[in-house]
Amino acid sequence: MNEKQNFAITTLEYCFVAGFIIFEELIWNVLAQPLINWLNQLKIFEKMRQYFQLMHPNLVLFVFIVIFLVTEILGILSGLTVVSGRVFWGALIYLMKVPVAAFTFWLFDLTKPKLMTFEWLKSMYDVLMSWKGIIEDSDMYRNLKHSVHITREKIQTIKYKYLGERSFYDAVKTQYLLVKTFFIRPQ
Repeated sequence: MNEKQNFAITTLEYCFVAGFIIFEELIWNVLAQPLINWLNQLKIFEKMRQYFQLMHPNLVLFVFIVIFLVTEILGILSGLTVVSGRVFWGALIYLMKVPVAAFTFWLFDLTKPKLMTFEWLKSMYDVLMSWKGIIEDSDMYRNLKHSVHITREKIQTIKYKYLGERSFYDAVKTQYLLVKTFFIRPQ
């Protein structure tokens, strides 16, 4: 393999692993997982949980595939919108995808024993998990993950230095109320 091909492959691998880490750190840890945790606390999801657990495996598979396809269509639509130059609308579509994807992950996790009874789905899941394992075992992944961890710690240090224990939202709200009382005097 010549030097240009090696550089192209390494660059492609780097982009793939960086995309995986961005998805894992930003989309999953910041948006999807907290949303799934919040959904699990809602009373309606307790009823849905019982309903899905009583549902026939074929119907569970159908519902899962439909919701999964909606998630993927929103992702493709988001990408096409960004590529066409409408970045704001693409980002908005992607943000709409996050709750649908979170629900899809929630449903998959809940009904995994039923879904894994379909051999073709189990095979696809096993292949996907082995790819994930290969990525996570690579030096490139570990190095990038370490860099993300260091960056996150630096951001936390800066956040605590300027905001203290308060969240960013609380700090902005406090500043807003201060400015509001300064400019808007009661009559």
